[in-house]
Amino acid sequence: MYSTIKNLTKTNKMDFSKCLVDIEETDKEIEMSFSRLHESFAQWIAERKDDLKLPTPAIIKYIVSCYDPESRIVKDNKARWTVKKKEAARFSGIMALANKGFEEDVQSVLYCKNRTVNTIIIRYISLLHDRDFLMYAIYNEMLVSQGSQLLSFDFDKPAETAKAKENLESIQEDIIKIEHKLFSGDDVNALKNVLHEMSAEFMVAELRPESLVTKYERGEEIVESPYGPDYEVSKMRFLGDDLS
Repeated sequence: MYSTIKNLTKTNKMDFSKCLVDIEETDKEIEMSFSRLHESFAQWIAERKDDLKLPTPAIIKYIVSCYDPESRIVKDNKARWTVKKKEAARFSGIMALANKGFEEDVQSVLYCKNRTVNTIIIRYISLLHDRDFLMYAIYNEMLVSQGSQLLSFDFDKPAETAKAKENLESIQEDIIKIEHKLFSGDDVNALKNVLHEMSAEFMVAELRPESLVTKYERGEEIVESPYGPDYEVSKMRFLGDDLS
């Protein structure tokens, strides 16, 4: 099956080099790069127990092109969530697969109905270390899901319809707020992410056991005081003690 639809995932050249996975590489390289990101990704690629008949590289391409903030498709469509999903589906090749007998599987991915793929998407976004974008993605998927449910409601039950409409409006308000936060200052957001990454890398390097041992052997402070090397911690006293 894979060999017969593999050619459908061929796409026009687009730069994804700044994403966590460069999905313009070969299928094999894409799978290898994706598997290195998280052990659950490697297990998913090796076992594929998601019951989907779609090529693994196509699913990975969809996830990266649709949910990575550095994706050209995400940057070009920003607030147009459904357009972004459609373009990502087209780019990854899974849109073409819908016309080749795999429509149910494609819809399952596009509308977040596959639990395994949903978990992978959330973990991928989490690896970006951007909580705002994580919430933005989740809210938008909730909006699509709630909208679909509203269309199928029994309008003879106005109380249920009103509640669904209220939920939809609430999600929309949250999306507007986070859109403003994310896309009104891309430079500020980018700098914040770089700062977080640098801080995380520094802390990991400093707290490695070998780093602590090296510091101890050199006679250096294991944990440096933020007030400087000459700062001395005062003896603890209770409130009301004589300070003379």
